Parts: sequence; structure tokens; C-alpha cells
Amino acid sequence: MATDAVAYPRRRSAIARKQLLFNVIVLAILLSLVLVFFVPRDWQRAINEGVRGWRGGSLAGMFLAYVGALALTAAQFYTVVKRIGVPSLVGTMGGASLWLNVHIALSLTGVLAGLLHSGFPFRFPYAEPFDKGFAALTTWVLVVVTGSGVFGRYLWKHLSAMRRPFRFWKIFHIAATVSLFGLGIAHVILA
Repeated sequence: MATDAVAYPRRRSAIARKQLLFNVIVLAILLSLVLVFFVPRDWQRAINEGVRGWRGGSLAGMFLAYVGALALTAAQFYTVVKRIGVPSLVGTMGGASLWLNVHIALSLTGVLAGLLHSGFPFRFPYAEPFDKGFAALTTWVLVVVTGSGVFGRYLWKHLSAMRRPFRFWKIFHIAATVSLFGLGIAHVILA
């Protein structure tokens, strides 16, 4: 009986944290949309001038590229930990839940660094996907993989009735991630 009294507030706390994280993500997306579509042109130009030195080709841009690539690569250790298959070893490494949170944090760091490296938010390379060593195509696949990850992480929990169709999501997410790494390597070689 005493454990139920302790478990219930913990569950409420966990739900509150997840709801807060979801709200922060939604607000970040809305803020991004406001920045892109509703900020006056002269403000956009001022912001663009402020982040010009962060784009690829500059020293800071290259630093962001390496930070993003390393963070995205390190995020894949979640897959390794999850697939080890030895529960005691996974438990001593912190458990799959901890590694999923590490995966999410490293992935978001890599995405932010990659988007700043590509010139986001106002000089986003969208017109020529095969120019500069697949730069734009790699950036768009990065956005797709991120959207897929957010979809899988949060909607999986909320739509438990759709567990079966999520197998297809998992295949798509893995394939998109592999293509992201392939395009990233091609971008580094050809740029």
C-alpha cells in the first residue's frame, strides 16, 4: 500500500516532465515559424549578418560541422546499448531509458549545430540540393530524421493503439538515419 502512495506522485511527476518537454518543443517550433515567416525583412537581414560567420566555410562554421557530426555519431550509441541484448549489462550502463535521453540530447545538439552550419534560419540552402557536395540535401534529410525522431519518441507513447504501424516508422527512421550519414560523408568528401 505504501509503495502505491509513492509510485503515484512519481508517475505524475514523470508525466509533468514529459508534458513540459513536449510544450517546449512545440513552442520552439512555433518560435521558428514566427522567425521565418513573420519577422520583418530588415530584422531578418540583421540576424543573418549576425550568424554569417557560423556558416560552412568559416572557422566557426567548420567547428559547428564537427560538433554536429560528432554529436550525431555519439547519439547512435543508444542503438548499440539497446541492441546488446544482455539485460544486466544494459542495466549497469544506466538502462535503455537513460541512453534514449542521451540519444535525444546529443541528436538535438547535432541538429542545432548542423542547421546553424547550413545557414538556418534565413539563408537555408533549399534551391540546389546537389550543390556544394549535397549540402542542401543533407540538411533536408537532417530535418526529416529529426522530425521522424520527434514523431517516434512522443507519439509512440501517446498512440499505444498504433504500435503495429510504428514498426514501419522504425524501419523508415533507421533508413533515413543511414542515408543522413551517407550524405554527410559525401558532403564532407565533395564540399
